[in-house]
Amino acid sequence: MKYNTGSLKNEYEFLSKKKWLTTRELAIYLGTSAQGVRSLIYRGLISPRKPFSSRGKSYFKREEVDSFIECSESGGSECQ
Repeated sequence: MKYNTGSLKNEYEFLSKKKWLTTRELAIYLGTSAQGVRSLIYRGLISPRKPFSSRGKSYFKREEVDSFIECSESGGSECQ
């Protein structure tokens, strides 16, 4: 899938306003792939709050993802 920089920025801004993100949306939000998100789950760094809904999708609370990002950027000093 090909994206131009403008569309990625717009999609990121849209996703930053959503309360729940799917795996695909989370990958875009974090700037990684869906496999990268699965790797974070496997390593226990993030976890879905609504795992495997009736549609077969996992959902992540964006506020928790933002906390994970802040924690990662601070080198762990902001972690609970």
